[in-house]
Amino acid sequence: MIFIEVALKAASETALQGFLPTIRAAMEGTHKEKGSLIYRFTVDLDDPCVLRVTELWESEEALFAHFEGEPVKLTMEIIPELQVLSMQAYQGDLVPYEVPLPAELRS
Repeated sequence: MIFIEVALKAASETALQGFLPTIRAAMEGTHKEKGSLIYRFTVDLDDPCVLRVTELWESEEALFAHFEGEPVKLTMEIIPELQVLSMQAYQGDLVPYEVPLPAELRS
C-alpha cells in the first residue's frame, strides 16, 4: 500500500472556495478508480487557506494509473494556483490496529 499526504496553500479563502468544484470532481473520479482506498481533500482547521490531500492506494500500479487519469488532469488545472507546502509518501504493509476507545465513545 502507498499512503500520501500533501499540504497545499491557496492565496486566499475565496480562491480556495473557487477551486472546490474542480476538487470535488477530482475526488469523485478518483473514488471510482481501481486501487483507490482513500482519496480526500480537507481544509486545515488552523489555516483555512491550507488544503490537505490524503491518499491510500492498494499498489504502485494503481497509483501510476491514477497519474494518467482524468482526475489528475483536473487537479493539475488548479495546481499552478497553489503553493505546495509539504508532501510525504509511505509504502509498505499496514497492520490492522484496534483503537482503545473510551467507553463513552463506543456504541
